[in-house]
Formats: sequence, C-alpha cells, structure tokens
Amino acid sequence: MPHGSLSYALVRPEGRAPERWLLFLHGALGRGGNWRSIARRVVDARPSFGAALVDLRAHGASQGMPGPNTIAQAAIDLDGVVLPGPVGGVIGHSLGGKIALASLGRRAVAETWVIDANPGIGMNVHSATREVVGALKAAGEVFASRREFGDRMTELGFGALAEGLATNLVRNEQSFRLALDLPAIEALIDDYAATDLWPIVERPPPEARVQVVVGRRSGMFSAADRERLAATPARVHELDTGHWVHVDDPDGMVRLLVENLR
Repeated sequence: MPHGSLSYALVRPEGRAPERWLLFLHGALGRGGNWRSIARRVVDARPSFGAALVDLRAHGASQGMPGPNTIAQAAIDLDGVVLPGPVGGVIGHSLGGKIALASLGRRAVAETWVIDANPGIGMNVHSATREVVGALKAAGEVFASRREFGDRMTELGFGALAEGLATNLVRNEQSFRLALDLPAIEALIDDYAATDLWPIVERPPPEARVQVVVGRRSGMFSAADRERLAATPARVHELDTGHWVHVDDPDGMVRLLVENLR
C-alpha cells in the first residue's frame, strides 16, 4: 500500500471467493500479521468470509500517516481499506477493539467484536499496554539478534509476548531495530483512555451486533464495568486468559468466532 495509508494483507478461504470480509485490528504494539493464524482458521471454517489483516496507524507498514493520532482518526483510516466485497464484521483486540467501536459509530456493520477492550475512560483501562511500552523503552532500540530481543523481554517479564513483538524488528546492517513509532503509539493509548465509547455499546446502530470477549484474568473490566456490560445489548463471552486473549488461548478465540459469527 502507498506510504501514508493503511497497509493490510488479505486471507482468503481455499477454493472459494468470500461473500463478506472481516477486518482484524490488532492491539497497540502489534501488527495485522499477529492475527494471521487465527484469521486463517476462521476463514477455513467459515469460507463465506475472507479476512483483511490491518496494520493500524504507526504500526507495522502503516507509517507516516498524517495526524492526529487518535481513536477517531484511526477509525477514519479504515475507510481506506478497499476490499473485493462488503465488510461483514470488524474484530479488534485492545486498542483495535476501541477503534472497531469508533468505526461502528461512523459506519454500521453486522458484527463488531471487541476483544478485551474497555469502552470507557481512565488510564487503568490500558495499564497492560502501558507496561509493555515501558518494557520496550527499557529494552533499548538496537539488538544484535532476535534472540537477544526475546531474552531482554523475558528478563523484563514479557517473554510470552516477545515473539509477537519481534515481528516489529527490522534488520539494520548487522543488528536489528524495533520499528515502532512509540510517541505516536503513546498518543493513541492516551486517547484510548480519554475516549468514552460506552454509548455505542449501549445503543448500537439498528441491525448491528456488538460482541465483547473478556479475558477473566486481564483486569481490563472492573466489577462495575461487568455489571454495566451485562445491561447492554452486547453478547458477552469470557475466556480464562489475561489481556492477550489470542496468545493465551488461540483455540478458544477461534472457537468463539467460528461459532458466533453471523
């Protein structure tokens, strides 16, 4: 895709042209490819769907996009994802989940999946990602090898995420550099915490369905948040995971999508 616009890759079912497409939106510090294996399993099980794996602004190959770095602008960015057919759903994890909700506020789709993303305000709702940003800053910018990067992240307590984060490493002569625009990503995280999208969850557009996946051990939803969520029209699913649901339980995530997509 051209510089200054969203980059994305398509995953098609084997031997069939999709009737509808699912946008997969990763969380902060990720990239679309982090969801490739799950998307492949979903479209193979539900071959009427294809998948678009999107690199959100300031992530992956979606660099150099004009500001502001906000949830609202990130939702507008999705208009630039041109697909061979209609969008049947938007599936977003963490930061991507809130962008999916903001997109639903602009353009109704049949399915919006919000994966362990709190729709409310307050820095506590994104503390997990803040911790990872801090670890990346502490790890440094240049690494002799991918293994060295993984070892540093393990030392800092994020070894389980090292493989996914390592997809952001680019070779620079004899070393590797972490190609993440951390200031822009921090701006997105700050806006995540300042953006209230509960009204979209509580009053979605007609014919649009919101499905929320909660990681029981993530701490993303307080008891009060869970009560509020239960009172909305959203369908709520829980998995026994931390915040990185698709890493902790990929089989459970695939099962939920395959069984519950309309």
